Amino acid sequence: GHGRTIGLVDGLAFDVLTQDAVALIQNLKLERPYLFGHSMGAMTALEVAANRPDLVSAAVLEDPPFLDRSPSPTERARLQENAQAGLAFRSLSLADRLARGRADNPAWSEEEILPWAESKREYQPEIMNSWLRGESSLPLWRETLSRVVRPLLLITGDTDRGSLVTAEAAQEASRLCRPCEVAHVSGAGHCIHRDRFAETMQIVLAFLRKH
Repeated sequence: GHGRTIGLVDGLAFDVLTQDAVALIQNLKLERPYLFGHSMGAMTALEVAANRPDLVSAAVLEDPPFLDRSPSPTERARLQENAQAGLAFRSLSLADRLARGRADNPAWSEEEILPWAESKREYQPEIMNSWLRGESSLPLWRETLSRVVRPLLLITGDTDRGSLVTAEAAQEASRLCRPCEVAHVSGAGHCIHRDRFAETMQIVLAFLRKH
């Protein structure tokens, strides 16, 4: 639902994404790679680390959707508002999307702006429909975290800027998963690596050097 997906995306299950990631590792014959995922990719990386620890060395999770399977009324209203805004943004010309992206995200590199603007034309908000109906395939993140034995780095941003992982959820993650380290990047929203690239890379590289 974020790119050139063909067909229905409503109800696309995380186990399919996890199977794809596992198949990629195996077919490329990668020897216990480090996984780095953002948002949906972070949850997929978490699932791979929990279910196939033999295939990975460690995983970096950037603002995964640590959400309950049924949204609260506040979350439901916010998602519906975001979906409408996304549809309106998708209808803009590429030039207008680029201009908006540069204005709204002055800290982003130019290399990020163009693919981001192009991807917004391809984004399908229907991927959130099952969650809005309370029929989400979101993994039970608490249970999944409790099964992880490989080193994890959870990177969080500021919720008032759009970050998904709350301070309470981050604390719970470190309690449930002993090998989980938490790093908060102040001033970043959901796209932490774009908002604070240098700081994010410094945190990630320090983690990788240890593992």
